[in-house]
Amino acid sequence: MKAYIGDLCLIMNEADWQNLCGQLDAAEEAGGSGLGGHFEVNGKKLWLHSTAYGDDVYFDEGYREYCVDSGTIGVIEVEENQPPVGGGQIVYVPDNAIQTASYEDGVFHIGGIKIITGHTDPDGEEFDPVDY
Repeated sequence: MKAYIGDLCLIMNEADWQNLCGQLDAAEEAGGSGLGGHFEVNGKKLWLHSTAYGDDVYFDEGYREYCVDSGTIGVIEVEENQPPVGGGQIVYVPDNAIQTASYEDGVFHIGGIKIITGHTDPDGEEFDPVDY
């Protein structure tokens, strides 16, 4: 599956982004964390979660850059002919990447890609994305 991984506000149109924000608010009001989860907008399934420290530039293990403007990183399927979009990555991921995407302690796992948004890596070592 071809997907966009990054700040979804950079690839979604304004109406779809506002729809998603409304769903996040509703989830929080219903007792959820409001930090993210699985959603659907205009028939497209997606997943997103807030980063550990909000807006910034984060990197994956392949040193690819993810510019974050909304304080979140997510994944959404895109069309085969989707042109590159600044701020995130358009990549091929397993078909279940949206369903299995996860976040824990500042680390995103999406389709085999690990993006670190905290100050420690998964082994507890100090990590500063600026060093990359």
